[in-house]
Amino acid sequence: MNQALDREGKTVAMKVQFERGDSVKFGEKWCKEHNCDHLIGKTVMMTPQWFDYDDDHGGGVDECPGMAVIDGEDPQSIFHLFGNDFENFMDCEHIKGTDDDKVAYKKIIEEVHEAEAKAWESFAASSEYDFGHIEN
Repeated sequence: MNQALDREGKTVAMKVQFERGDSVKFGEKWCKEHNCDHLIGKTVMMTPQWFDYDDDHGGGVDECPGMAVIDGEDPQSIFHLFGNDFENFMDCEHIKGTDDDKVAYKKIIEEVHEAEAKAWESFAASSEYDFGHIEN
């Protein structure tokens, strides 16, 4: 839980209701604690990122809002960045996405799915692999 001040100046718990297409304005305290001075005061729209997960059925890949990290490191989800309950949101600001932001977010996902489908079609059509043993 993040904290905020109510109208009377009392500290109250605040739950961040993050949705796909929303952005984060990074606060100085959070950035200094996470060695991200380059993000101080910057607003970044969280974009679709994909993460492997394990479960009782062999795992898979899930999409979650997050941000890519420089230098080829793994992307960070909003939960990696701020905690599962946004308990590490600190002095960052949650900025609700517009309808256009939400459409842009969905478009990224659609483009990735289309690219994956084309890659699989190309793979399946490749003469190097014989899929004749698979029945429809």
